[in-house]
Amino acid sequence: MKVLIVGTFPSKPGNIQPGKFLQKTSDSIRTAFEQLGHTADLFDYRRIEEENRKWGVWEYRFQKYLKSFRKPWFPRFLRTAFFSIPGIRSMNKRLVDTVRLGNYDLVMMLKTETVDYRRIPEINDHSPTWYFFTDWIVIAREVEAAEYARRALYSSATRSNVAEYFKQAGADARFLTQGANTEYFYPEEHTEKKHDIVFVGTVTKQRKDFFKKLAGLGITVETFGRHGDHEHVFGSRLGDLYRNSKIVLNLNTTVDNTGFSLRVFEVMGCGAFLLSEYCTDIEMLFKNGKELVWFRTPEECADLICTYLEDTENRERIARAGAERIAEEFTWRHIIQKICTEISHQTESRSI
Repeated sequence: MKVLIVGTFPSKPGNIQPGKFLQKTSDSIRTAFEQLGHTADLFDYRRIEEENRKWGVWEYRFQKYLKSFRKPWFPRFLRTAFFSIPGIRSMNKRLVDTVRLGNYDLVMMLKTETVDYRRIPEINDHSPTWYFFTDWIVIAREVEAAEYARRALYSSATRSNVAEYFKQAGADARFLTQGANTEYFYPEEHTEKKHDIVFVGTVTKQRKDFFKKLAGLGITVETFGRHGDHEHVFGSRLGDLYRNSKIVLNLNTTVDNTGFSLRVFEVMGCGAFLLSEYCTDIEMLFKNGKELVWFRTPEECADLICTYLEDTENRERIARAGAERIAEEFTWRHIIQKICTEISHQTESRSI
């Protein structure tokens, strides 16, 4: 299968820039397609848009201004004015031309908020499209993700409430998670546990308050990421950090206790013990006390930390079970294979 991946990509594979988290997903998806024997061409929509700006930094500022009108209560002509900016308009024309000439079996779009969703039906005339959305519901509304999902032939969201939001908009949508990149996130036997409790991610005000509550209960967490104790780490360094930690915390960025981030698959994929904030999507996929452990309050979290820091045998048993589950079902190769199988089945059905 010949695939065009529309996303943002690092300058070199695995060389993720700080704050460019979508690069990590795009890079992993490209690798998974290639590992499965497919050809993956890349369309870096942000880089191409930047190269085609006519007004330099002023165009970027104008973008930010027009982006504020991408809200459902504004009339359509204001919401779509954003796509008329020179760099964005040129990028969209180039995308359609690339698809028209490329003879692709699939065009996979990853968030792609500056791609003009009005051009997706035109792309569908040449190649089937799959809109793969990885963010939470608030971001989905901000970037009008439902407009993309309902125009694409296929769409998916990594959080179940976003998938439902897409379906309500008329999209052919499904709940499809992210996966672990096994190049970096894999288990190793007998690693030295240099860290007791770590958290990797942006330390928002809400998370900072959570860590303060833990500190008041005698629990100190090492934080890595924006506003944390240490800089964010990526790739092999991140995998090593997880493997060298006794307990890795996961705090969700979500509403209504629904979805979770890629962090869950990466931590478990390393064979690290994951102590996660509860959400319904985690309960749908994993078993508490068997593959990971979840909590609902800071007090419960502190109690569980104390328990599992002492109970090495059960902590390591759960971590091993989590790693086995990821290896069996939740690597990026598993996720992309599901997409390829779906495309193949739908193509066969249309040809009958």
